[in-house]
Amino acid sequence: MSKPILIIKFPHTESQSQILEMKESGDRISEQLTDYHVLYLMDNRRDELEFQCLNSPHDETEFEQLKQELLESFNFKKNNI
Repeated sequence: MSKPILIIKFPHTESQSQILEMKESGDRISEQLTDYHVLYLMDNRRDELEFQCLNSPHDETEFEQLKQELLESFNFKKNNI
């Protein structure tokens, strides 16, 4: 079975350097990310961060927990940039 795809869409208000910093913090915070192919996108139609998962074997609760971990990590990193 192939890995699920986790898509993280950053809003257009984030700079590329901020996105790279948050990507690095997200890569470090969760061992669960090794279970996914992760795609980071900058979406000019978005005003907030959005997560999407394709082909996930995990239930909704596990995905929500992963999203929360990532949001906390990104917010911490964003506040310290």
